[in-house]
Amino acid sequence: MQFDTVGSLISNTIKTFSVGYDRINKTNVFTSGDPISGTITLEVTKDCKVQSLCIKLRGNAKVRWNEGSGKNIEILQSREKYFSILQFIIQDHQGKLLDVFYL
Repeated sequence: MQFDTVGSLISNTIKTFSVGYDRINKTNVFTSGDPISGTITLEVTKDCKVQSLCIKLRGNAKVRWNEGSGKNIEILQSREKYFSILQFIIQDHQGKLLDVFYL
């Protein structure tokens, strides 16, 4: 099956796909070690079969700050990678297609 055909099948079958995370605090800022939870919504327009559904999550931080004063200001920056996860939501370990039902 060509990619264009697969893309057409997907766009004609998936009505809604969204990923959302639960707020952990009032500022909506996560720090290293905080748990992350949320929901994945997949709404289809008709019954279909899938082999797997996975989500890739990455957590990174980038910061910039100034140190010093007057003419001696230095701009500093840092970058940190917290995680990179590939999580299967639906997966058949035998390579079979699984039913996804339209409700």
